[in-house]
Amino acid sequence: MGANGKVAWVALLERIPAPEVVGIGAAVSECWPSTRIQRCYFHIFESITRHLTMRPRLEAGKELRALTRALMQVLDLDQATAWLVEYAAWESRWETFLTHPRTPASIASGRRDWARLPRSDAPTANCASAKPCCEG
Repeated sequence: MGANGKVAWVALLERIPAPEVVGIGAAVSECWPSTRIQRCYFHIFESITRHLTMRPRLEAGKELRALTRALMQVLDLDQATAWLVEYAAWESRWETFLTHPRTPASIASGRRDWARLPRSDAPTANCASAKPCCEG
């Protein structure tokens, strides 16, 4: 491809608005379904922090935040493997918590119609189960 290829890519990329290119992930998936998009550590960390907050209250969230911070230090394949082992251990340790059905504490036990409550009383997702993923 050489220099001519670079010129063509620069010409293409200059036409794409940045940094908030909405829908590019879906477009890449449609055009090149087997192409993997790798997110940078910062964006993974930012996404998880958005769900967990800066100061998670639950122990599972605190551990996941620490794991996320450790991910920022991964520099090679051996460290990546070690991190994945730690993450798998975290998932295993918190499996019961992560798969437990959640209902709001304000609902009396035995009540089964909580899903039909007004939006303000409906349960919210517990964000401690947030995982790094391949979002676009």
